[in-house]
Amino acid sequence: MEEGDLILTPAWTWHEHVHRGSGPMVWMDALDVPLHRYLGTDAFEPGPPHDVPDYADDGAFAVANMVPEAGDADLKFSPVFRYAWAQAAAAVRAAPRSRDGARRVRYVNPLTGGSAMALMDCHLTQFDRGSETIPLRTTSNAVCCVVEGSGTTRVGDDILSWEAKDIFSLPHGNWITHRAATDAATIFVVSDRDALKRLDLLDEQYGNQGG
Repeated sequence: MEEGDLILTPAWTWHEHVHRGSGPMVWMDALDVPLHRYLGTDAFEPGPPHDVPDYADDGAFAVANMVPEAGDADLKFSPVFRYAWAQAAAAVRAAPRSRDGARRVRYVNPLTGGSAMALMDCHLTQFDRGSETIPLRTTSNAVCCVVEGSGTTRVGDDILSWEAKDIFSLPHGNWITHRAATDAATIFVVSDRDALKRLDLLDEQYGNQGG
């Protein structure tokens, strides 16, 4: 685990955290626990781990558009557990502008092309300095972690100023815009967008706040 990486700990997989450095380490932990508790499907089993399968190394999926022919095809989650920051940063900088004007890449399961996590969608978004994104209103909710740079985000009538390491939320139903104050303004976004889309509950509008 290095700064800027996305690390997955999928449901019903054994995992533990080990700190090999000398200073403090802090990360944002995004969980689907509230939905599981609402549905009554949450459970927890403490270690020590047992019956841990052998997974393919993340390097087996490092080449774009190519996946190994292996037994991982039956997995219910992404076979990649570490999405490296360097690769994600290169991808978002090369990405074309999306509909709202931002550059955006999605973390995906390489075996399915779907979201990296079954109930949470993860994106890396970059804003160009000097321009404000087109207003977006959506039924999905998101939490943002600023990876680098600084800027402002308008959520309804509120304006949030942010810089690296800040965390803020984007509640559903609000008109939202972003503006970068630096050349490299990049945020990591985790949302329930994909889950709502599969339930046919996702509604998104682009344009002026008047509709």
